[in-house]
Amino acid sequence: MQLSCKKKMMHTQDELPVAITPLAMTVGAFTAVLMLVFSAVGWQFMVWFIFMFGVWYGMRFWRKEKVGSISYFLALNIGAKTAFYTSLIMAFANYVAATLEPSLIIKTLDAVEQRLLTLEVPSLLTETAMQQWREILTPLMLGGITIFMYTVFGFFVALFCAFFIKKGQPPVSDEPLNP
Repeated sequence: MQLSCKKKMMHTQDELPVAITPLAMTVGAFTAVLMLVFSAVGWQFMVWFIFMFGVWYGMRFWRKEKVGSISYFLALNIGAKTAFYTSLIMAFANYVAATLEPSLIIKTLDAVEQRLLTLEVPSLLTETAMQQWREILTPLMLGGITIFMYTVFGFFVALFCAFFIKKGQPPVSDEPLNP
């Protein structure tokens, strides 16, 4: 029999959304840093796996270390917030990279154009679309797209993971949270 000195934190219903924000910010920051490191090394294929792991880990950590049980809504909330904070850091990194190296956007758009041509998309349609994207895609727009993309994808990852992580309703006390 193993004894644990850790006390499960009890939160009132009003404190739960506030209490999970620091956790989501911390896990989101670590996830984003890992994603940036793997991206810098050249292992872009690992970035999405790290992102999914970060969203899952935030929910799992809360359930295991903080309250012991977690509702579907709370798990989804933690996962979505983690994804959002990760997306903010990744958007800032993309903005800085695109500002310091303007050819990054051009290289990305050229790769997309080549991919569209290999998929046998009509060339007139491809040229028109790529010309419009070249005119409107700026570092700031790239940051906004990054926030939207990672947040939406993270929400769906959290939606899927929350189904497996939830374990009943979290315990709620009438006492306020004492930090």
